[in-house]
Amino acid sequence: MRRDRLVGGETDLSYVRPEARRGILLAVLVVSLFGFFAVVVIDLLDYHTSIELAQRHLLIAGLVLFGAAARKRLLHPRGQFRVLAAMGCGMAVMPPLFFTALERLGAGPAITLQFVGVLAVMVWTQVVKGIRVPAVAWLAGLVTVLGISLVVEAWMWERVDLIGIAAGVGGAFFLAIYLLVVDHLGGRLHPLTIAAYPMGIAALLLMPLGRWGPMDLLASKWWWLLALGVLGTALPVLLEVVAVRYAGPGPVGIIILTQPVVGAVAAWFLLGQVLTGLQILGIAVSLVGVLLVQSKVSEART
Repeated sequence: MRRDRLVGGETDLSYVRPEARRGILLAVLVVSLFGFFAVVVIDLLDYHTSIELAQRHLLIAGLVLFGAAARKRLLHPRGQFRVLAAMGCGMAVMPPLFFTALERLGAGPAITLQFVGVLAVMVWTQVVKGIRVPAVAWLAGLVTVLGISLVVEAWMWERVDLIGIAAGVGGAFFLAIYLLVVDHLGGRLHPLTIAAYPMGIAALLLMPLGRWGPMDLLASKWWWLLALGVLGTALPVLLEVVAVRYAGPGPVGIIILTQPVVGAVAAWFLLGQVLTGLQILGIAVSLVGVLLVQSKVSEART
């Protein structure tokens, strides 16, 4: 568990560098899982609406996490149920907002707008919490989002749409709030508890809209749906909570932004989608940003 001490009026986390680096490695694993299963989502959306697929994979993930938490006797919210319920509401809202931005703006702008959430985390850390965010952290974020912009071709706006922009920014702020609340609960609840409640609550909220989805899927699609819920949702969400506890919401948020890069590479290998020279350059630039975060994470003090 991360512990802070004050030296000269500033938070000093230098003695937890191994844990911070462990958090960065976990965040990279989270992004790898999310990115790979983004390709699975593309396939499953041929058989589901976005709401149906969101409800199904959240329900599977919630059942897995609740079962694991119950087995370890970690279901007691310790007075934090309202906070966990609010996180569940946010988790239910994020996918529709992101899908709206995708539909109205296109993939590039919608994905790049997610940087607003990470920027909000860094501003909150600097201004509200009074913890200095060094220049290299801002630089790492900008380098990463530049690389992502190249990968997703963010300049290819289909049209300027205020509703789409509002949805993209709204989804980004929900992501920021989620990361900050996870960081807030890190010292109060076990990661399993933090992951299980929001996931289950989000699934229940989406159930009236999802209506359980189609039942006449091929056996292979049911297996991929199960894998998406367990390996593509439950496991990475749990690891994400642990990563935030170790490294803080800022560095983890920057690395989460690189999910489109992993998804592009996975689509390249699995679906045969060809990457342009600019997209390959974007992948390289994004990796530079992640390496900056990893090398300076102990100085970011978030």
